[in-house]
Amino acid sequence: MRHPHRIAVALAFIFTLSSVMAGAAMNTRLRLSKFGDDLREVIQKNISPTRKAVREELVQSMNTQFSNDMRSCPPPPKWTLQKATDAYVGSLEDMYTLFPTEGSRNERNLFMRACADTYKQENKNAVDYTRPRTTQDCYDMLLRNMEAGTKRFAQERCRDARTDMQTAFNSLFSELIGPALVPEEVDMAKQLGDNVDRARQLFPVHTPQLSERNGTIVTLLEAAAKRVEQRAVQAKKLKK
Repeated sequence: MRHPHRIAVALAFIFTLSSVMAGAAMNTRLRLSKFGDDLREVIQKNISPTRKAVREELVQSMNTQFSNDMRSCPPPPKWTLQKATDAYVGSLEDMYTLFPTEGSRNERNLFMRACADTYKQENKNAVDYTRPRTTQDCYDMLLRNMEAGTKRFAQERCRDARTDMQTAFNSLFSELIGPALVPEEVDMAKQLGDNVDRARQLFPVHTPQLSERNGTIVTLLEAAAKRVEQRAVQAKKLKK
């Protein structure tokens, strides 16, 4: 059952947050940073178990407000896909400092989702999002992002962030490969083999332990390599 005074507290908080936002031009980076800081502040001010319901209500209201704000937030000036990727990974790293305990898992998960939403918003508004690129360029970007990001989250405690990050990178690949150009006279079989080999070299799966650790990411990369091949097949059929 909802308590009127808790609802009033939540609404007052949202009103204050909205007033602050209205007084400053927020970009995606600033808005995400503020969301993380505000979540941590709510935890600190409502740490007592007796404040659990108030904390949950405030956090949910803040999350809704963040989602609404992010839809219209621009990225920083001259923001590129690479800058967005670097910032996204950096924010995921910050997450473990902002929410280090098991008691803040809910807020950590909300912030992790917010990082992905911010990344998506920044990507589609990046200055080079619509820049011409080939299907192989798309795969190379995916492989590069996966390699760099996975190294940053190698520890077991970072499993959730690693999984979320891989999903976000794969989603960007899916967006970019649709309008991408297919290189002419490509040897499709060799291209597929090379791309799969590169993935397996970076993320080996030849032992049970390695397979457990890298199996998911190799599956994603192999599927991406096949998408590149499929685009080449489609382009070849259109030329006939």
